[in-house]
Amino acid sequence: MGTVNRKYHKGDIIFKEGKTGDCCYVVKSGRVEVFKMQRGKEVKLAELCEYEFFGEMSLLDPNNRLRSASVRAIEDSDVIIMSKEMFQQYLGQLTPGIQNLIRTLVIRLRKTNAQLRYYQDKEVEEKLDIMVD
Repeated sequence: MGTVNRKYHKGDIIFKEGKTGDCCYVVKSGRVEVFKMQRGKEVKLAELCEYEFFGEMSLLDPNNRLRSASVRAIEDSDVIIMSKEMFQQYLGQLTPGIQNLIRTLVIRLRKTNAQLRYYQDKEVEEKLDIMVD
């Protein structure tokens, strides 16, 4: 596949949290937002603009190919979609040590996200227990 240019209109969902990722994206023009759903509400994590990457975590973590968040265009945007193979070629230009560092950081970030979800869920459970007593 290599790379493909695609236009997204304001409000278009580019991908959803929890889906399997097989490519990453680069904002060519426009803006997108990264968000997660927590307790039925959207939590905005980031706003990305020209030349910023997203969707790379599912390509970098060998143990987890799932999208960790959703992404939506917040204005009309041109996006470059980069295949997994093309992304690996791009990474192949880096030294093995840097490649390993990037993968390690992604794995640590996913573990931290999982721990935060666990503690937030525990906090909700404790509040519910207090309300029931």
